[in-house]
Amino acid sequence: MSKKKLAGIIVGCVTVVIVIAVTAAPTPTTKYTLNISVNPAQSGSVSPSGGKYDSGVQVTLTASPASGYTFDQWSGNASGTSATIIITMDFDKSITAYFEKELPKWVDQVQIAWTVGWPENWNADAANDGLRIWVELQDSNRTMIEYTGMSMPVQIELYSTESVTYPLEKSRLIYSGSGILTDWNHDCFCTGAIGVKDIPWQDISSPLPNEDQDNGILYVTVTLPNGKDYSADYSPIQIRNK
Repeated sequence: MSKKKLAGIIVGCVTVVIVIAVTAAPTPTTKYTLNISVNPAQSGSVSPSGGKYDSGVQVTLTASPASGYTFDQWSGNASGTSATIIITMDFDKSITAYFEKELPKWVDQVQIAWTVGWPENWNADAANDGLRIWVELQDSNRTMIEYTGMSMPVQIELYSTESVTYPLEKSRLIYSGSGILTDWNHDCFCTGAIGVKDIPWQDISSPLPNEDQDNGILYVTVTLPNGKDYSADYSPIQIRNK
C-alpha cells in the first residue's frame, strides 16, 4: 500500500471515547425514636408528643399542665424544671414530664396546728364510749383555716404521764393511730363537727401504777399537701372512762 493511501486512512479514522460515570447510592439517614409520657396520667401534655427524627435534629419540648396541676420536672433522657427544653436526637430517647397538684392558696397561710380531745358518747348509750379528737389549722393570728375537699393525714398519739404538776411530761406511749383531715367543718372543735378520730377506751393501754391513772397527753402531727408537718399537743386529756 502506498504511503499516500495509508495516510488517508489514518486521517479518516475517528476515535470515540465513552465515559461512564458511576454515582454511589446515598447513605440512608439514621433516625431515632422519641417516646414521651406524662405522670400522673391526664395531668398535662407535651408538644410534640413523640415521633421519629433524623440524627442530630434538635427538638423543642413544651410541657403544658392540665387544669389544677403545675409542671414539676422532666425525667428519663432529659432533666430540669423548665417547662420548655431543647433536646438533640442522637439516640432513641424516652422522656417523662411530671406534673403535680396545684396547691390551694390557704396552704401557705398555715402556721399552727391545734388539737383537743374529749370523752364522747357516739353510740347514744348511757356511757361515754371513748375519746373524740378534733384538729384545726390556724394562721399566724390563730384564725382557723377553712379548707375543704382535702385528704391530709394525721398521726395521733396518747402518752401516759407521771407528772403531778403542769406542764405534763410524757412517760409511755399508750395509743397510736391515724386520721384524715377532710373539711374544716368536719374536723374542727365546733358545733356539729365530728372530729378526725374516735378512740374507744379499750384501745388505750392502761396506765402503770406509777403513772397518772386518769390523765395523759395528746400529740397530733398533720401533713399538709406541700409536705410540711405541723404538730400540736393537748393535756391533760382523760385516758380512761370514769
